[in-house]
Amino acid sequence: MTVLDGPARKPAESQNASQGDTCPECGSVYARVHPNQMFCTPAHSKAFNNRLLKRGQSLTPLSMAARITRGGWCGDTATGIKARQMAEQLIARYVAEDKAAGRMRMDHYVALRIRKGFTPA
Repeated sequence: MTVLDGPARKPAESQNASQGDTCPECGSVYARVHPNQMFCTPAHSKAFNNRLLKRGQSLTPLSMAARITRGGWCGDTATGIKARQMAEQLIARYVAEDKAAGRMRMDHYVALRIRKGFTPA
């Protein structure tokens, strides 16, 4: 079984509106105060976003280098291959960390953001 396999928490997008929303940070069900609310508390929003910021600082350069070199198929092939491998290892580690902490899977979080109308900056 890989890190991505196994039972996952029911994604927020499949929950009935009367049950409330699921906090991506702690997995608890909460009642929204405003339509675009994503987290049960401001502290959970801050913790989640600080973790994303830290992870992004590590993952973004690797992902960009892998994309620019098409994973090592053009340009600096050695760097592209290594960048792709390092990015995949980081992603696997992040998925495992989130699962162990009971946080929402990132694909479910992105689906929730899309459904709420958030767009990239």
